[in-house]
Amino acid sequence: MDNNLFTARLMFISYDEIKNINKNSSIAHLKALYECQDFIAIDYNNKTLLNKNLAIKNFGYKNDFANIFILNKDSITNEYLESRKALYKSFITLKQERIESIAKEMERINNLSFKENLILESKDKSIKIIFLDSIESNISMSNLIHIYNNKIDIFTKDKSIIDIESLVKKYNLDSNILKSNNTRIFFYSQLLQGGIESNNDLLFGNVDSNNKLLESKPIYYLQDSIDSVIANEMKQSIKE
Repeated sequence: MDNNLFTARLMFISYDEIKNINKNSSIAHLKALYECQDFIAIDYNNKTLLNKNLAIKNFGYKNDFANIFILNKDSITNEYLESRKALYKSFITLKQERIESIAKEMERINNLSFKENLILESKDKSIKIIFLDSIESNISMSNLIHIYNNKIDIFTKDKSIIDIESLVKKYNLDSNILKSNNTRIFFYSQLLQGGIESNNDLLFGNVDSNNKLLESKPIYYLQDSIDSVIANEMKQSIKE
């Protein structure tokens, strides 16, 4: 770690500062938004310590935060930022609710099986955050479900698996909301919106004027169709 980090002190930030964040805000503020933290590290001249080079050096290119907010900064949309701000607000709300009973909550978490998922829920159950990683693994802020105001934001990353029917049964979620326009799924910062059929019958997404898929945008396919094609090709090769 950079020695400068050891000369740092923490400065608390307000929710108003978080609300005003955009993709060109300081790396320190963007990390606070992503990690749902109400503080940033500053030096004794009140300047933020975390910058682009330091973030990449200390977190690495495979880090989800660095991947989204530094390496692919141009792909960040207003929809993604607003969803992250909503998640931040829910975290702060839950944190404030838990202050008086934090000892009891920590006891509950410590008693959880390491195979289970950590779930945070408000007292009135209007806010729920479900971490899709098990407690024994490294919990990611890009692999979770955020339920708030009858809306659902699902944040995913590479190798995330989203099975709607399984989510409904396992977490007692409202299938009507999950299947409605109030549910949004993000792959890292990219909002998944489906697409149109390309010149490949099995694939669809964003296409160019020649009906070819744009590889810079998400490409979708039907799992059963792909599996069927692979199975038929295997049968054909065996016959030959």
